[in-house]
Amino acid sequence: MPHFPALATSQSILTQQMTALRAHQEQIIDTQTQHTAILRQIQHHLGIISTPEHAIPSPPEPSQALPFVDQPIPLEEPTTEEPEAVEPSSPHHHPATI
Repeated sequence: MPHFPALATSQSILTQQMTALRAHQEQIIDTQTQHTAILRQIQHHLGIISTPEHAIPSPPEPSQALPFVDQPIPLEEPTTEEPEAVEPSSPHHHPATI
């Protein structure tokens, strides 16, 4: 079948991009953690006490961050199946992992 080499190449490229995105996400979380620590030191130095409703939440650890969900890449051939309705993501909705 002629689609499989192209599909495998596309999947490989997407896997590499997801790996790069995960690394970038971890860098962002590390930077955010550093900034939060600096802000707390400044608040402490200035005598500002954060109340629970105004406290700055700590960023999630990379292992607690939402994982990428590997999904099959749809073929460009038309199908007879009805597409599944996808609900918009919310902060309280965690996607199912495979």
